[in-house]
Amino acid sequence: MRHTHTTRNRIRARRRQNNAGALTFGRLLTTMGVGVVLLLVAITFVGDYLRVPRLTVSAQPGLISPNGDGTQDTTSLSYSLSEEATVTVEVVNAAGVVVKTLTAAEHRPAGQYVVLWDGADDDGRVVADGRYSLRVTAKGTSRAAVQSADVQVDTQPPPLRLTNLDGVARVAAPDLTIEGVTEPGAVVYQAGNAQAITVDANGFFKIERQLTEGVNILEILASDAAGNIARTSHEVTLITQPPELTIAVPANDQWLNEAVLEVSGVAPAAAAVTVNGQPALLQDDGSFRREVILQEGDNTLRIEATDDVGNVTVQERVVHLKTHPPTLSLNLQDGAVFQQSTIQLTGRTDPGATVLVNNRVVAVSPLGEFQTTLNLINGSNTIHVESRDVAGNTFALTRRIRFESPGPENELERFLNNLPSLSSLGTPLLILLPSLLLLGYLFSRPTSLQLATDAESFTPGLPEEGKVLTLTLDLSRSARTTVEVLNPFNRPVATITHRRQRDAGQHTLYWDGYDDYGHVLPAGEYTVQAVASTPTGTVRSVVPLTIHEDPLVSSRYGRQKGVPAVGERPVTVQRGGRRSRN
Repeated sequence: MRHTHTTRNRIRARRRQNNAGALTFGRLLTTMGVGVVLLLVAITFVGDYLRVPRLTVSAQPGLISPNGDGTQDTTSLSYSLSEEATVTVEVVNAAGVVVKTLTAAEHRPAGQYVVLWDGADDDGRVVADGRYSLRVTAKGTSRAAVQSADVQVDTQPPPLRLTNLDGVARVAAPDLTIEGVTEPGAVVYQAGNAQAITVDANGFFKIERQLTEGVNILEILASDAAGNIARTSHEVTLITQPPELTIAVPANDQWLNEAVLEVSGVAPAAAAVTVNGQPALLQDDGSFRREVILQEGDNTLRIEATDDVGNVTVQERVVHLKTHPPTLSLNLQDGAVFQQSTIQLTGRTDPGATVLVNNRVVAVSPLGEFQTTLNLINGSNTIHVESRDVAGNTFALTRRIRFESPGPENELERFLNNLPSLSSLGTPLLILLPSLLLLGYLFSRPTSLQLATDAESFTPGLPEEGKVLTLTLDLSRSARTTVEVLNPFNRPVATITHRRQRDAGQHTLYWDGYDDYGHVLPAGEYTVQAVASTPTGTVRSVVPLTIHEDPLVSSRYGRQKGVPAVGERPVTVQRGGRRSRN
């Protein structure tokens, strides 16, 4: 029992020892844990105190031009924090002076951040051009990290100059080469065209431009890397049309009789005018004049008008100088005496000249020949003939002639004067003398003829209008009569009656103004001639007649052949290839 009790006591004692040891070890362990924690805390505190935040910084774009043009006016500063920190963002110039504080000691957790800078300082003014640093300071518990990103500020546009257009304002060719210079690396382009122009390493560039007629505005732009834009413009006027040239004097193919000629005209857009290579006097209003010396004969005048860009207008005029008067010859001799009241004046002058006989125009043939009928008055008559050539030269001849009308002669006396002397007649003839006297008187009786018209001028009408000219023919005795209308060359153009036997007395004829071919006669001067023929001779009478043109008739110039003239029933007679009415 005692042994058992002892054993139990030992077991209890041992248990007490074990428990005491365990308690001691637990206390040791507890003490050690607190120390470790304290150590860890200390280590953590020291680590936090000594740790520097990781910081990454970048700025885009790195070149700005804060000029308000909307291009690269600001830059974006991006930075990232590896852990929370107090962040300050500043702009520092090249001298290290802070000109702008973008973020002032702001607490930021770890992450990515963006800050904008518009190029202004703390006073709101745009900083001067130059290099700046965007500095980011991230401060931890006791230490800070600093990173910077450089930004260049450039507000000046690149230089831009066109080198080959000085003084060029007006051109004649549409192809234009533009040459200029700017700073190397700049981008050059034309306004309205986004295609960039190549700029070489020295800043030189060349542009080929196609101009349009009129005013062209050449606007060239150059942009640098900062987005600054330089502009220059130049106005060029394309003129491809030559200047207008109007020549007032002389007219082309003009005839002149003076060797000195003043050429004049108007060339409003011309810068210079020359006449045969010699400069003309050009006024502000564009009028010009230049005297030239002409040579006898044909002269060619070359007038050139040149504008300020070299366009040339050329006109030529041919003029003829003739200083000698025309030739003139007549068939009348001065002082000639005529026994008839109607005579024919013929002559010759230069072809193309104008002839006036007593101030009345007479037609001239292409060979220079002319003729006209003159009605003389009893006594002295003055015939003045003037020839004027195309150049205005004149030559005149005057003829003074007389018309001595024979006195009325008794018909019996005329017959007796024509008889041989009675002594020369034999006895048989003396017996027959009374009968011979009567027969001779009948055959030798003179014929008188007088032609008259009811008007000195006549305007033919359409056939259906019935317009006629009335002619009166007065015969002293029976005769064959022919009445014709003669043109200015004294050639018959219309036969009113042809060799028709008519009794003594007054006869009325009518003419409608149409020729032998059924065509109305053109306007002009004509002569109506009546001829009476008897076995003893031929007499004639003429009257002048002016034909006027009716526009309605001229539009229907001819008429049907065979249409009767009013007043007579026509009988067609073939005469020299013409038709006539009897």
